[in-house]
Parts: sequence; structure tokens; C-alpha cells
Amino acid sequence: IPINLLGPLQVAAFVEPTLPDPEVYIMMPPLKLLRNVVDHMKNLDDYLTMQANMAGELTLKVETDMVSVATFYRHLEHPHIG
Repeated sequence: IPINLLGPLQVAAFVEPTLPDPEVYIMMPPLKLLRNVVDHMKNLDDYLTMQANMAGELTLKVETDMVSVATFYRHLEHPHIG
């Protein structure tokens, strides 16, 4: 993944977009687990699909013409916001 550093003037000119409130919010699995899975999936394709719901389920998926690989996490907590 290429990384480009922004100078102070570029950062000052950056305006964050206004986003609607999230419909789904969950506590992510430990970073070590996610990193290990994503590191393996990134060798298969450039795109990773992430799906989550308020039932505490998270799916990470990579699909190519030759293979479809998915990892499922269940029973994730979701904090009460608001």
C-alpha cells in the first residue's frame, strides 16, 4: 500500500466530510488477530469486503475468480452510543 506524506499546508487545507451517524457499531476483534488474517488475505486480492451487524457479527471476505475466502467473528460486543 503506497503511503504519501502530506505537508503542513496540505493538511491545513484538508476538510473532513460530514458523515451520517453510523447504523452499525461493534467492538473489533483484537488487532493481532485481524492483522494476521488481513495479511494473508491481501496476498489473494487488492480488495477486502468487510460486513458487520448489530448482532455482533463481523465478516472479512476476499473473492477472486479462483477462490473465495471469508473469516467470521461472532459474539462481538457493541457499545451503547448516545
